[in-house]
Amino acid sequence: MDVVGRRLVWLSLLVLGVSSCASPESLPAFVAPVVDSAGVLSDQTKADLDAELEVFRAQTGPQVAVLTVDSTGGASIEDYSIDVAREWGVGDRARDDGVLLVLVTGDRELRIEVGSGVEGDLTDLEAGRIIDLAMVPRLQAGDTDGAVRAGVDALLLELSGGTYEPPSAYGASTTGASMGALVFFVLVALLIVMAFIVVSVVGRRRGWVVSSGSSSSGSSAGSSSIGGFSGGGGGGFSGGGASGKW
Repeated sequence: MDVVGRRLVWLSLLVLGVSSCASPESLPAFVAPVVDSAGVLSDQTKADLDAELEVFRAQTGPQVAVLTVDSTGGASIEDYSIDVAREWGVGDRARDDGVLLVLVTGDRELRIEVGSGVEGDLTDLEAGRIIDLAMVPRLQAGDTDGAVRAGVDALLLELSGGTYEPPSAYGASTTGASMGALVFFVLVALLIVMAFIVVSVVGRRRGWVVSSGSSSSGSSAGSSSIGGFSGGGGGGFSGGGASGKW
């Protein structure tokens, strides 16, 4: 092969490599903690998770985001997820504590992308257990809302220092040791509600408007159409996490 031929081959490989990466223009906009581009989640689930994830971010620190899409445009889910996580800036810039949960409905794939700052709290093994035990059985049963809720709950538990313990079988009743987990989640829910009330009271005293459609200062949390929502400038994602199929 002559010099011109070799150059053409290298140029072709370079073009193929560049085209396999998602451009920022092709990525969904980060408008809320839950971005349901595939349209597979109910409005109630999106609203509930938006509020829960914003309170968790304010009270605990790590930022967790959720994205559903029909397709990655030919990119692997690993490459696509890390592109989205970096473009969105999920997590705090200094702590790199972002976590992104991605569902690709067309390919029936999902991934948990973990920021480098929380890889010790949420290991690849733990992310894989959440996918395999909390989410995949529900997705296989057609319960997308339940799968995402269960995945988010498990992620918040791990990031809070707990350990996710799945039920013995998906859909089984909770008895014995499972009651301990139920009590824990009830307490967490109560704490979230109390924190939201405190934020609302403090906000009114300072002239903020919390969870209102017309805020004069401060942004509205708990809505899937939050204007100007963004990450914390993070981007320290080095490929930690886990992927799965259903």
